Amino acid sequence: MLFVLQGMTVVVVSLGLLAACCRLISFVFAIVSGDGSRKVTVHREEDDQPEEIVAVIAAAVAATIDAPHRIVHARIQGQSDLAWSLEGRMQHHTSHTTKTLHPTGR
Repeated sequence: MLFVLQGMTVVVVSLGLLAACCRLISFVFAIVSGDGSRKVTVHREEDDQPEEIVAVIAAAVAATIDAPHRIVHARIQGQSDLAWSLEGRMQHHTSHTTKTLHPTGR
């Protein structure tokens, strides 16, 4: 029982130190790179996506790409777009061959 408690203590302390190191490294990177905030400008047309969708896409791109960027086009997939992926899935599933058993089970 003593070995189990010692092992759990070592694991918990190690994970705590690892979390502290990660937090320290992110803090150092935030200081070196500035205040960490970036300005994102979004130009929308009236017939485009809802404002919330555009904000989520712009935030995801800004969080992923550290260089200056511009979102050129984003749209919701329609039925015709989904047909291509559905056809690909169907072809993939039908490409597999299954073993059929003899009616007697051999």
